[in-house]
Amino acid sequence: ETWDEVCEILLQLVQGCLDVCKKEVDPASKSRAHLLEALSDAKFRGHQFHHILLV
Repeated sequence: ETWDEVCEILLQLVQGCLDVCKKEVDPASKSRAHLLEALSDAKFRGHQFHHILLV
């Protein structure tokens, strides 16, 4: 019974750590996605500008 309690406490601790990690990772992932989108847009605009100069 004592080991069951220890395991339950450890599981709660691990779950708490996972929750904290998820809170940190989610915003970072969203920021990365926004940066990649902005980079893609900038490259597209650069190609458009280059095409205009050639015309």
